[in-house]
Amino acid sequence: SLRVALFRDEAEAADALTRLLDAGYDGTLVSGERGGVLLYELVVGPYTEVEAAQDAAAVLSEVYDYEPAIELIERDSDSEPDPEATP
Repeated sequence: SLRVALFRDEAEAADALTRLLDAGYDGTLVSGERGGVLLYELVVGPYTEVEAAQDAAAVLSEVYDYEPAIELIERDSDSEPDPEATP
């Protein structure tokens, strides 16, 4: 996934999310407290390939002037079906 931006203002965060959703991105807001301040983080993704995340990050940077960070999340090996397994 891409960690796109942090906002202090919920309405501003929601507007940014709406713009990206309208542009076809899969995104969400994640709220949390840091240093006693409630923040809203705009997250886009997930992406199954690093290259796709890099491409999206480049567009978000160029078009929307964000500075996204790629967050790699390892998949649990139990969550992937084993093609060698017999039913």
